[in-house]
Amino acid sequence: MNIATRPSEKIAIGHSACPHDCPSTCALDIEILPDGKMGRVRGADNSYTAGVICAKVARYAERLYHPDRLMHPMRRSGAKAAGFWQQVTWEQALDEIAEAFARPRRSTAPNLCGPISTPARWAGCSAIRSSG
Repeated sequence: MNIATRPSEKIAIGHSACPHDCPSTCALDIEILPDGKMGRVRGADNSYTAGVICAKVARYAERLYHPDRLMHPMRRSGAKAAGFWQQVTWEQALDEIAEAFARPRRSTAPNLCGPISTPARWAGCSAIRSSG
């Protein structure tokens, strides 16, 4: 987010690490604006990433404060692509997701597979079959 500030305003710099699930785990310098909001995000200079960050993270504040950002879980309430959604509670959303993952595990399908996240890539079918 390119936020214009008056020269007299002091901007604190916070230090963090990228929250994305990639192997670089970039170090970040984050502007903390006088109102406490996040300003620009820059890569911290270090020997591994040399201060380089991806475009997703460089524009993190824009996504965080975008007026169309979803703040609550939503469930589709019409046909796919119809654009009808209803707000649900976090508990409802997590229960539905857990059930969707558990349902295939109760199946007797021998070649059952699904996503398992690893730090760098999707492990895929072999991870679920080997997990018993």
